Amino acid sequence: SDKKYDNNKNNKNNTKIPTTNHTKNDYHPYPLLPHSILTLNDEYCKIVCQPPPLTKYQSHLLKTHIRNGYNTNWILDDLPSASVGITQVGGTVHTHYAGGFPLGFVEEVVMMARSEKKIGGDDNDNDNDNDNDNDNDNNDDNNIFIYNHVTITLEYHQPDITKSQIQILKFTVEPLSISHSFIAGYVWDGKKKDISKQLFSTCSTGGTHLSRGDIQENQKVDVGENILYTYDVVWKDAGDGI
Repeated sequence: SDKKYDNNKNNKNNTKIPTTNHTKNDYHPYPLLPHSILTLNDEYCKIVCQPPPLTKYQSHLLKTHIRNGYNTNWILDDLPSASVGITQVGGTVHTHYAGGFPLGFVEEVVMMARSEKKIGGDDNDNDNDNDNDNDNDNNDDNNIFIYNHVTITLEYHQPDITKSQIQILKFTVEPLSISHSFIAGYVWDGKKKDISKQLFSTCSTGGTHLSRGDIQENQKVDVGENILYTYDVVWKDAGDGI
C-alpha cells in the first residue's frame, strides 16, 4: 500500500472498518459499531457490540447464510482482507487471498452407519429410514456456529526508522467462534456502560491474543442467543524481509 500512517504517539487519528447498513428486520454481524484500529496499537478481545437476543427470524436468516457459505469482505487502506482458516483435510492453517472470510461454519457430525436390514424385515423400514433422515436434517440445525471474533493482523513496513510513517503491506483476518462469558458470572445486557470494568473468563484483555486453542465452546446462532462480538488487532513489523 502507498498510504502512510503516522506513528506519532500524540496522533489521535485511527482507521475504522465501516459496517454495512441494515434494515429493521435484517441481522448483520457487527451492526452497531465499526472496528477502531490505532496505529501500532494492539488490541485484546475488544468489544464491538452485543445486539439483542436473536429472534426466530434472525436465527433462521443467519443459519441459512452460514449454511450457504456467505462470506464477509473487508477492505483496509485499499487492501482486501486475506482470510486465515483451517483446512477441512489435515487441519492445517491456510491463508486465502480472495473471497473474504466466512460468516460462520457448520460442524460436521460423523453419523454411525446404519445396521443392515434383517432378512424378511418389516416393510415399514423404509419409512423409518425417512424419519431418521428428517431427524438428521433437524440435528444439523443445531451444529451451525457464527464467527463472532476476528483477529486482525496488519503487517507493516517502516521505510525510515527516523520518521513516524509506516506502510501497511498485508491485511489478514482470522475469524473465530467463541461463546463468551465473564468472570463471576456477570451477564451484560449490551447496554450498560460498566462493561469496561468486567473481565472475560473466555479471553485475555491484555498480553495474550486469542487463539483457537483457547476456545472451549463455539457460538451458536439459536433463538434467544446473546452474541457478543469482539476482535483482536495484531501489528507485525515486516522488517527487511519484504
